[in-house]
Amino acid sequence: MALKIKQLTIGYQAKKQLLFATDLPDLSFAEGELIAVVGANGCGKSTFLKTLLNLMQPIKGQISWQEKVIQDYSFNDWAKIQSVVLTDTLPPSNFSCTEIVALGRLPYTAWHGLIDSADHAIVTEVLAEMDLLHLKDKLHHELSDGQLQRTMIGRALVQNTPLMIFDEPTTYLDLAHQFKLIRLLKDLTHQKNKCIIFSTHAIELAIEHADYILAFTARGNFYGSPKELIANKTINKLFENDGLLFDDTLNKFVFKPI
Repeated sequence: MALKIKQLTIGYQAKKQLLFATDLPDLSFAEGELIAVVGANGCGKSTFLKTLLNLMQPIKGQISWQEKVIQDYSFNDWAKIQSVVLTDTLPPSNFSCTEIVALGRLPYTAWHGLIDSADHAIVTEVLAEMDLLHLKDKLHHELSDGQLQRTMIGRALVQNTPLMIFDEPTTYLDLAHQFKLIRLLKDLTHQKNKCIIFSTHAIELAIEHADYILAFTARGNFYGSPKELIANKTINKLFENDGLLFDDTLNKFVFKPI
């Protein structure tokens, strides 16, 4: 298994006071697996992903990639292992769509930071894959939220890492692009042997396409295949306080009968 977490507690604190914490089961994620992280707002999904990325330190426990603790990787080596799209807003810039996507090649450039013809070919391929070729010269401030989201995903794709982490990648995307994105992530996972972990509120899409699901619930955090989590009623725990249950005959959430 490529990515392992052991005895992990994630959370955050201010002025030495613990504001949020949650425990994770010991988990192993392999290359060639598409893992969805689901749960209600504020349950810890983003905190979990940022901890995996070494952007936040765990309260306790250990995360390793290929048996090496992630904190022991150099910055540049870690950038060749993981790529990420977070929900944080990109700072304003005068970069074009193409230039933003090309930033993903920086870990592979020499000291001068210039990309070569092979890098340009990768960027062009990804622009086409993300339906961005017609926007390639548009500046950052000229892109809609959905277009910018696809641009940021393109930047992660050209980084060409074995581990890819996406925080709410379907945010701002219309329904057609949501389906295209999930299909792309599935293809990257199974055809190019990526380990892809993504958080999402599109739980029904995750159930249909993910190999495994990590579910953050008010009763604890659970991991398994979609079929396992439906069968053991974990999926029903996601929104039980909001009066919703998962109907496995319809394969979607419905309101509980009154």
